[in-house]
Amino acid sequence: MTHSRTGLACAVVLFCTLGSLLPSLAAASEIVVRRAPGLSASERADVRADAGVRLERMSAGADTEVVSVPDGRELAALERLNADADVRIAAPNVQLRTKAELGWQLDWQTDADVDALDAWDDAGFQGEDVTIGVVDQSIDATHPDLAGHIGDPVEFVTTDKCTAPPPTDVDDHGTHVAGLITALRNDVGMVGLAPLSSVVPLHAVDNCGGGDLYDVMRAFDYGGSRYPIVTASLATDPTETAAFKQLVDELVTDTVSKYPNTLFVVSAGNEGADVDEPGNEVYPCSNDAPNIICVGMTDTLDRPTCWGNVGKTSVDLFAPGLTLSSTVRGGAYRVKSGTSMSAALVAAAAALIESSNPMTYNAEGLKSALDDSVDRVTGLDTISRFGGRLNAARPLLAPGARLGGGSIGGQWVSCDPDHDGFRGANDDCPSLAGKLRGCPDRDQDGIIDPKDNCPADGNPDQADQDGDGLGDACDGDRDGDGVVPPTDRCATLAAPTSDGCPVIVTPTPTATPPGDGGNRNPAPSPTPGPPPDPAPAAPKVTKLDVKVTPKSCKGRTTCKQAAKVTVKVSRSATVAVKVERKVGRKWRQVTFKSLKASISGKSLTIRGTRGKTLTRGSYRVIATISGHTTLKTFRV
Repeated sequence: MTHSRTGLACAVVLFCTLGSLLPSLAAASEIVVRRAPGLSASERADVRADAGVRLERMSAGADTEVVSVPDGRELAALERLNADADVRIAAPNVQLRTKAELGWQLDWQTDADVDALDAWDDAGFQGEDVTIGVVDQSIDATHPDLAGHIGDPVEFVTTDKCTAPPPTDVDDHGTHVAGLITALRNDVGMVGLAPLSSVVPLHAVDNCGGGDLYDVMRAFDYGGSRYPIVTASLATDPTETAAFKQLVDELVTDTVSKYPNTLFVVSAGNEGADVDEPGNEVYPCSNDAPNIICVGMTDTLDRPTCWGNVGKTSVDLFAPGLTLSSTVRGGAYRVKSGTSMSAALVAAAAALIESSNPMTYNAEGLKSALDDSVDRVTGLDTISRFGGRLNAARPLLAPGARLGGGSIGGQWVSCDPDHDGFRGANDDCPSLAGKLRGCPDRDQDGIIDPKDNCPADGNPDQADQDGDGLGDACDGDRDGDGVVPPTDRCATLAAPTSDGCPVIVTPTPTATPPGDGGNRNPAPSPTPGPPPDPAPAAPKVTKLDVKVTPKSCKGRTTCKQAAKVTVKVSRSATVAVKVERKVGRKWRQVTFKSLKASISGKSLTIRGTRGKTLTRGSYRVIATISGHTTLKTFRV
């Protein structure tokens, strides 16, 4: 039976566990581009050409695509794309991950639960006629406790980067979340909070536990256009750069704002961070959209866990998330912990409210009903907006109904000060954020940065020829003779000579013994090493010229104009050419190209967007070669 408002009422559970996030940009350096609607194929190609990016994949009918850019160029490409009038938002295709930890069964006798029995038996609602969709890994629909409650999955994973097999019972995240929502009330195993609801898997997370931002936002679009509740535990790394976070936040806003009648339930994350503090934000939790609700985690005594994220303005409410038993693959059950579990319970509670009065609640109404009915618990008031832990029964019962008031609570203190998801003995670098045993490994060579003799250059062998503590991979003078390349023509042989090469000397022969008539062998002269080749002079810019063509409007619907930049160099070499336009007091990049120039010169033509007239104003062109720059200004 379907929901009368949407045809299928679905709650997609966002269980946001950030501690094990992969690096923010994959090696492919992908970018999600959401275009202005109605662009033709040629106009879309022009957008890519102007930004120097290549199309990788495109979603049908959603004006969204993924493009790639060479490593090291993503920031410049993001800037150019977001400056394009035909681009609504461009954001790095960060990967978001799901994670839960093992634990023990929740003790429901401490009044730290959500009053599920009161919701079912006293209020009489169990999520009937509501379908809840889950953005996650695949879900095992054959589990006996989920029989008949799992709909056909919708696939959103668009890459084959992950080659891992399906999750086992130990790391089965999706099925565990589904069970917390909808496991049958049959006196077998465990029971979900909304046991008469159904789940539609929105498969946007691969078997490695990662979901590309592009895939997750497509799942949001699908769920938001169909269901009153959407939930998924995915978010940015709290240690990500502020610029990348802002772009991801804007893309989330652009997506969820299209669905004001859908409540997006997201989790706060598991890095022990106050996400209200500048630099600690995680998204979508830190997004301020009115139809997003963010959930933190409490333990069996209503205490906030030291490794769960908190935030007075970002986190709305808390829910149990420590040591919850639920369904996993193979008909089994496992106990897991994390804000993923907390978000699943809040999504299920929203489904109970929805089933109690279909078509009555919009997204903000559901959010208010959940927030206003929490159990007020000591310590939660300073780290969440509504200062309490989920109570699933209170919104369903008459005002003044007698319900539990919560357990002892407690103050939150982080046990993960660097917010990287590694804690205690598992964190080799408690004051440095990183993903290798809690340590940074920038060059990804398996050696943590504090112990890596070349932390920015991959060198797993840690070779150090001269023993100076600087690895050969990054040591300009690896033989330690004080002569560096290109002057050092023998970079692996130490020699105190001008060219760094040892001088080969033939030993002076001994005198001929008496009896040879007094003759002596002539002493040969020392044989010098090969003379060094003279180093060629570094190339330099000999001419930098700009010519602006007159505006041409004749016979055209739009006028055209261009600027021709010509670069000449002293000898053939690659020149980096950047053109910028002055906007206010700042210079904004128009284009960047690498040109193979020569003595006779090389030209670059700059045109307005889609070949139209250049914007009036001050411009400058900067040519860089051999570490030296040449600058020329011009006006249009």
